[in-house]
Amino acid sequence: VPQGSSVSTNLPVMVFIYGGAFLMGGGQGANFLSNYLYDGQEIADRGNVIVVTFNYRVGALGFLSSGDAEAPGNYGLWDQHA
Repeated sequence: VPQGSSVSTNLPVMVFIYGGAFLMGGGQGANFLSNYLYDGQEIADRGNVIVVTFNYRVGALGFLSSGDAEAPGNYGLWDQHA
């Protein structure tokens, strides 16, 4: 929620799903030389929006598949479904 706004204010909601080629990343922002490349609080303040981010499994834990129909893999995509 932007600084100085109340939760009851009718603000648009921005859902941010991070990229990273399904290999790396996180919903809290990418940290480069101690600076976040994107910061949800700053986006909320500048854009006057409510920012929603979340994490999902990446790499082998999220997208490895054995070919078994009982365990099809792609758990990272399942994490993104509400």
